[in-house]
Amino acid sequence: MPWLITPRVGLSELKFGMSREDVEAVMGAPRSVKNTRTGRLRLEYGQIFPALVFVDDALIEINLLPEVSGGLVLDGLDLMTSKEPDVVAALRRRDNAAKERNGFLIFQMLGITLSGFEPPEADQKAVTLFGQRHPWSMP
Repeated sequence: MPWLITPRVGLSELKFGMSREDVEAVMGAPRSVKNTRTGRLRLEYGQIFPALVFVDDALIEINLLPEVSGGLVLDGLDLMTSKEPDVVAALRRRDNAAKERNGFLIFQMLGITLSGFEPPEADQKAVTLFGQRHPWSMP
């Protein structure tokens, strides 16, 4: 079953703002729990599942790698299996104000960040989803 993106809301049953307890009720116990360099809490479930980042016990970021099980879908387009230029073009049609910052292509209006898509770099490929409380949400 694919993971479905709802821009700036979440991914399938995972919604931005959910507590860790609520996330674990959906995802189960994580394989590992880490603190990021920026002091955020990160739950990791393995490469085929999303990694989840929290601030003040609220989900603010969802990280996905190409190995994600079931695919990663926005409006019928699988962001991980479609050709990278097609993904970038489709997202630019929905958010023509995308910014490039430190190797990331940030679609602020969609709450989606791409890495390794432009130019295509398989070893750098990743998608990050973010909500209202994330720093990338700020202009």
